Amino acid sequence: NPVKNGGITPRCQTALRWAMWAEHVVQPAAVRLLKTSVLETHHFSSYNCRKIRTSSGSKDRMSTHATAEAIDISWFNLADGTKISLRKNWNGTGPSAKFLKDIRDGACDWFRVTLGPEFNQLHADHFYLQHTGLGLCQKLEAAPVQVCRNISPLF
Repeated sequence: NPVKNGGITPRCQTALRWAMWAEHVVQPAAVRLLKTSVLETHHFSSYNCRKIRTSSGSKDRMSTHATAEAIDISWFNLADGTKISLRKNWNGTGPSAKFLKDIRDGACDWFRVTLGPEFNQLHADHFYLQHTGLGLCQKLEAAPVQVCRNISPLF
């Protein structure tokens, strides 16, 4: 599905992982839970030459966005005309919230760092998906922080 909200300029590894996540996690979850497909994925940024931001302010080291090794996914347009956003739908209990939580958990199979609204206020409206790193994944059904599973050595 196309990425919208301006051009996307990720590294090849980030783009490949995003495409695999979209094909093998996002689309199946949309069909299974929402009975429709995702037409567009909207993002806030991929490449952005800036320092890392934390809850306590900016730090001296550069963000992985500065090297295009991460992407921030914000919302989805569905084939039935529905818009599902993290800001609006994350805290719900219906199929839209379940969809967002399932695809966030599924991102752990494709990205080494996967953060969402439960991580901190800076991620309240998007998924932060990074292809490099030590394997931080915020999964709801597990302990607060765990290593991502099934990371393919081919990437």
